[in-house]
Amino acid sequence: MVGDTCTAEKTCKGNTKCAPATGAGFCTCIDKFKPDDNLNCVEGAEVLGGKCKNGVGCENIQDSKCSSSTDEVGKCECPTGFHGDDGTSTCTKDSMVGDTCTAEKTCKGNTKCSSATGAGFCTCIDKFKPDDNLNCVEGAEVLGGKCKNGVGCENIQDSKCSSSTDEVGKCECPAGFHGDDGTSTCTKDSMVGDTCTAEKTCKGNTKCSSATGAGFCTCIDKFKPDDNLNCVEGAEVLGGKCKNGVGCENIQDSKCSSSTDEVGKCECPTGFHGDDGTSTCTKDSMVGDTCTAEKTCKGNTKCSSATGAGFCTCIDKFKPDDNLNCVEGAEVLGGKCKNGVGCENIQDSICSSSTDEVGKCECPTGFHGDDGTSTCTKDSMVGDTCTAEKTCNGNTKCSSATGAGFCTCIDKFKPDDNLNCVEGAEVLGGKCKNGVGCENIQDSICSSSTDEVGKCECPTGFHGDDGTSTCTKDSMVGDTCTAEKTCKGNTKCSSATGAGFCTCIDKFKPDDNLNCVEGAEVLGGKCKTGVGCENIQDSKCSSSTDEVGKCECPTGFHGDDGTSTCTKDSMVGDTCTAEKTCNGNTKCSSATGAGFCTCIDKFKPDDNLNCVEGAEVLGGKCKNGVGCENIQDSICSSSTDEVGKCECPTGFHGDDGTSTCTKDSMVGDTCTAEKTCNGNTKCSSATGAGFCTCIDKFKPDDNLNCVEGAEVLGGKCKNGVGCENIQDSKCSSSTDEVGKCECPTGFHGDDGTSTCTKDADSMVGDTCTADKTCKGNTKCSSATGAGFCTCIDKFKPDDNLNCVEGAEVLGGKCKNGVGCENIQDSKCSSSTDEVGKCECPTGFHGDDGTSTCTKDSMVGDTCTAEKTCKGNTKCSSATGAGFCTCIDKFKPDDNLNCVEGAEVLGGKCKNGVGCENIQDSKCSSSTDEVGKCECPTGFHGDDGTSTCTKDADSMVGDTCTADKTCKGNTKCSSATGAGFCTCIDKFKPDDNLNCVEGAEVLGGKCKNGVGCENIQDSKCSSSTDEVGKCECPTGFHGDDGTSTCTKDSMVGDTCTAEKTCKGNTKCSSATGAGFCTCIDKFKPDDNLNCVEGAEVLGGKCKNGVGCENIQDSKCSSSTDEVGKCECPTGFHGDDGTSTCTKDADSMVGDTCTADKTCKGNTKCSSATGAGFCTCIDKFKPDDNLNCVEGAEVLGGKCKNGVGCENIQDSKCSSSTDEVGKCECPTGFHGDDGTSTCTKDADSLVGDTCTAEKTCRGNTKCSSATGAGFCTCIDKFKPDDNLNCVEGAEVLGGKCKNGVGCENIQDSKCSSSTDEVGKCECPTGFHGDDGTSTCTKDSMVGDTCTAEKTCKGYTKCSSATGPGFCTCNDGFKPDDNLNCINGAEVLGGPCKNGVGCEQIQNSECSSSSTEEGKCVCSSGFDGDDGTGTCTKVPHLNDTCSLDSQCAYPYGKCVKGMCKCDEQHVEDTTSGLCVAGLHGLCKNDSYCKYPITETCQSTGNSTEVKTCQCKKGYAEDATHKCKAPNSGICDEGGCQDPHAECVPPNKNTTVTSCICKASYKLNKEGKCTGSAISVAFGALVLSLMTILTL
Repeated sequence: MVGDTCTAEKTCKGNTKCAPATGAGFCTCIDKFKPDDNLNCVEGAEVLGGKCKNGVGCENIQDSKCSSSTDEVGKCECPTGFHGDDGTSTCTKDSMVGDTCTAEKTCKGNTKCSSATGAGFCTCIDKFKPDDNLNCVEGAEVLGGKCKNGVGCENIQDSKCSSSTDEVGKCECPAGFHGDDGTSTCTKDSMVGDTCTAEKTCKGNTKCSSATGAGFCTCIDKFKPDDNLNCVEGAEVLGGKCKNGVGCENIQDSKCSSSTDEVGKCECPTGFHGDDGTSTCTKDSMVGDTCTAEKTCKGNTKCSSATGAGFCTCIDKFKPDDNLNCVEGAEVLGGKCKNGVGCENIQDSICSSSTDEVGKCECPTGFHGDDGTSTCTKDSMVGDTCTAEKTCNGNTKCSSATGAGFCTCIDKFKPDDNLNCVEGAEVLGGKCKNGVGCENIQDSICSSSTDEVGKCECPTGFHGDDGTSTCTKDSMVGDTCTAEKTCKGNTKCSSATGAGFCTCIDKFKPDDNLNCVEGAEVLGGKCKTGVGCENIQDSKCSSSTDEVGKCECPTGFHGDDGTSTCTKDSMVGDTCTAEKTCNGNTKCSSATGAGFCTCIDKFKPDDNLNCVEGAEVLGGKCKNGVGCENIQDSICSSSTDEVGKCECPTGFHGDDGTSTCTKDSMVGDTCTAEKTCNGNTKCSSATGAGFCTCIDKFKPDDNLNCVEGAEVLGGKCKNGVGCENIQDSKCSSSTDEVGKCECPTGFHGDDGTSTCTKDADSMVGDTCTADKTCKGNTKCSSATGAGFCTCIDKFKPDDNLNCVEGAEVLGGKCKNGVGCENIQDSKCSSSTDEVGKCECPTGFHGDDGTSTCTKDSMVGDTCTAEKTCKGNTKCSSATGAGFCTCIDKFKPDDNLNCVEGAEVLGGKCKNGVGCENIQDSKCSSSTDEVGKCECPTGFHGDDGTSTCTKDADSMVGDTCTADKTCKGNTKCSSATGAGFCTCIDKFKPDDNLNCVEGAEVLGGKCKNGVGCENIQDSKCSSSTDEVGKCECPTGFHGDDGTSTCTKDSMVGDTCTAEKTCKGNTKCSSATGAGFCTCIDKFKPDDNLNCVEGAEVLGGKCKNGVGCENIQDSKCSSSTDEVGKCECPTGFHGDDGTSTCTKDADSMVGDTCTADKTCKGNTKCSSATGAGFCTCIDKFKPDDNLNCVEGAEVLGGKCKNGVGCENIQDSKCSSSTDEVGKCECPTGFHGDDGTSTCTKDADSLVGDTCTAEKTCRGNTKCSSATGAGFCTCIDKFKPDDNLNCVEGAEVLGGKCKNGVGCENIQDSKCSSSTDEVGKCECPTGFHGDDGTSTCTKDSMVGDTCTAEKTCKGYTKCSSATGPGFCTCNDGFKPDDNLNCINGAEVLGGPCKNGVGCEQIQNSECSSSSTEEGKCVCSSGFDGDDGTGTCTKVPHLNDTCSLDSQCAYPYGKCVKGMCKCDEQHVEDTTSGLCVAGLHGLCKNDSYCKYPITETCQSTGNSTEVKTCQCKKGYAEDATHKCKAPNSGICDEGGCQDPHAECVPPNKNTTVTSCICKASYKLNKEGKCTGSAISVAFGALVLSLMTILTL
């Protein structure tokens, strides 16, 4: 009976067996039997609730146990962690804490879902707790208990699970609570800022701020307040929460921003600073402290220098306090400062101390301001406007006694270079503005009457030296000079002996009063006594007496007034271009300007080719094809530089001395009795009525003129004449169209010859070549002339292959492939010299005697009832609507034409037709794409045959490929089609490997690894072509005839009293609760299955089991991870052996000597034996310096310089008895945990550097903060690859990202990006590649002498040396007067009279050290930004084109330059001026410049119009009305009580003054009584002077 004892002697009887199988145990039922209520075994399956005894009777209920392990009768039940219903045979595992639950997947056993919706995690029901395996057992949840996925702690108030993931955690108190493991209570901690007393202590991670116990709670060491003022692990940081003055104690020099019960934050006090998130308060810098690139300014300060080398000063909106700390506020005058800093935000102020002494902020000379304010107000300067309300300040006074004028210096003061008034006398060359600043220099003027800065100078006609206070009157042009009476000013004597007449020095010219002024002498300029024109080459003065004359060109030369050039006149035949025009009485033969000079109308060339008045005549001189233009139809006999004569060309005639060329008759012209043929022609008719043709020995040229020569075939002809002298020829044209001479039909001749020869006819098929042409009614088949003769159009070969009239027909004779050309789509049946016939090619058809080949239908063409199939095709549909296919005994060729033959597999087809005569075949294409005939699935056949044979079924294990599929009830084991045939679903291999209905079973036949696919976890015993059987693999078991392979237990699987170990395994625990391990004489294989053999070191293990039979060994893994059997620390053994021997271990760093050797896995560092112990190969020091298996790694422990030997290029951080770690030395790098030290790669010039990424090798970072670019260290330079090599940096050397040139003073890198550049000198400096010096260039206007030459792209304006530097050709001054590439332009900067030399007819507006701009000289005009000064035409000059009146708003009217329709002539200025709103260039172009100004309109800066000046108002008549006291004209006054009259008898200038009985009030209006006439006159006089 079940439960009876069994032994080797006492076996179990009947339907029972002994458990275990060794025979010493208890009887239990055999398979498929169960205990009944009397414990007899009866047929049936064991069920829960069934009887059992002595722990047996339930073996076949998986995961069940017998409730009785004694002789008492028990029942089968599920163990803890499982559940099941009586009467069933299944124990289902309970859910575990942390398992996922959903609406479909509920929690089992003593668990419930954490979510009411059913989607959450399983946790224990009330009064249950998770055990260590997360099963729910009776008991209360406690702190320290297991949990997972955030559940398992719900019944401990205020607790949480330490794991919100699938990792196992424990129940613990959250931040702000505390509690002891094993208890079920979390108590709230004290919070930072809570009150503490002797009775009320601080709880949790807090302590009282007072040792006496009366204070506020704050965090213990290594804890900080979180945002809720709970103490959590971490260091206190600035910005962190605090309260009641506590919570910041561990941040030195910090404070809590709140000393009350309000929450504050940790911050630095005044004078200190720090960043939120850090734990340091650093003292701020003070105003005036030194700052460098390395030593930056701290706190509310910044460095005064962008480069980082200067002094600290306050940031914006901060000011120095009395201790020079920066506090919020604006800097004020009188405030503290030092070292020149501390006043930057008070505009125009300075610090009174530029040293380390404390000073104060004050206003500099020329400014004033009050202490405590933040404003320095500028004193008045010379030229500032002054009014009755705005007076002049400082050492200035108003130029007008009434107070309305400009500020100028008081007596004994002069303007300095900044126009401030300083003590001293005014001198020539001194600064001035608005016409003031020179009052105390007699006869002087200010060069500027505007707001531009000028200088004091002598006016025209006077001279004086800069620095003096005297203007002396100059000599005038034409004054007598002697040895005693020299010429003064800008004049010199015309005679070297001193006795002559005064004339202007170089670069000066006479003005209209004969004073010498700056500028070039020009034609039309004033002169006297033969002087005043010396600098105009080839010119003369029109007066050699004391009368005033003008400069002009002598006979044979010409020049325009206002220019400085007398140019020699051009001659007939001279070359002219767009740049070089014809002069004098000549013009260019070409309108584009590129040709030869010829005479203008009514002029002719004389014998010297000069143009003189008269008409050109035949026989007159000419050259280069010009000089005869006015003789119609004439030519010059010379088209070269040789002198020729005017004559009539071929086809014309005329007499010398006359001006007429008459045209000859031409071949083909009509002739009559009255109209005879002229020249070398005669009439074709003796009666005189015909066509002109050439006389004997003349022929027509290409223009049908008669020229000497014989008529030839191919020559020109017309109206049937021109070929009379070529026998048997004719003219191809009998009309007025030009033809050519040719041979008629039946004759032949070559162009250029004079003979027509009768043809000998060729035959069809005769050979023709380039030399042997086809004769008669034949032509060559090849355009090149090399082919065969064939008939010309409308001729056909007869039976003898002669060409006769008629059309070619099918069946007609042909040869050599020719003779059928005019029958479309036909061919000759003979391509040889044999005679053939014309026929239709394959794919076409036609009847003999006709001239048409019709295309056959093709296989796959559409056919309908209306559109039938042609040729050897028929329609696939009897109704006529389908596709054309071949008729019987025809097949498609490769072009789908039907040709004789049988259809074959592989033949062409389309639209599903073309294979009908191959049984069981199909066309691979059912579309308009061309396909091929093939066998369908289940059939096979070879290309070229006409048979498709049905396939035979495949067998299990047969090979299948992409081309060879499996047949019958089989399928291929590979989705790609390359594998082995196996049975389809619900079929199995029979003993012959045919697939028959049924399920695959263990023991069934298989082959090539297939045939067992439907038995889970099974395999075929044969992976070859041998027949095998289906079986369970290693680690699984199952019975033949069944379809199940059950997995064996594996080493490390869990075992319990209820869940026993299967196969060759046993439980590690006698109680049955442990892990499965191998039985004796078995060992784990690599998959942890137990196989025969002894356990060895290095073998696989898991969960601490699998090594039990190796004494003193252990499994390297005590978890579910696979480990290996190894010897524990202090023991050693070799992999593959079964022995662990105890070490007599030395430790890394122990001393070794010749007598004291290293033990265990250690060796001595010294070959002599005196050193320190270190690990042997493949061992490393552990944290206790024992040698354990593994490779030494960076970060590993070491001592006494040993323990890192196997990490190449590494070192131990400790060379003493202190424990160190393995690390890479300087110049190498590597990561902890790795075994490699890699040599640092040198940084390249231009590489990025940061605080973390430093520059390597011979480089350093360009920034002291570490964030910049790598550049070379001193005495090193970049090579071509940007590596730093020894040497000095040179110009032309490589650089990048703006670095690599630092040691070349004043140089720069041409690239500020990642592109490679070169070291070069910046604009304004120069230097040679290969050198290390950038020298400053000279600037335009710098002084140059013989000793002091101009540098860079400059040259001296004087060849002798004393002058001023100006730019080389091709260079121009930039805005700083440095010379840069480019052309000088008008408006460009200049100085000292230089900088404009390359702009012809221009000059510099400044001849002093003041900067000027390039402008056009007097009489010339040009636009800023251009390089051209054009002579300004004058009103009333003669003209023929508007372009000849190229002054503003001019146009040519009736041969004279006048103003255009929108402008009128101003007779005073000679300008075209506009009314209000008319276009203008400046104020001078406005009709009323007194009241109008020229201004830009709208958004355009280009377009300017005349508008009323500020204060003036436009009236209905479009005049500008003046304000009171304003100068007025015919526009009148705005105020009705004012009138436009001269204010007094001393002036004619009119202004608006109040009428009698009215006076000017404070608002500027006329009210009440009369105004003071004297005061009004004074105001008006001053305004008149300023305006004019």
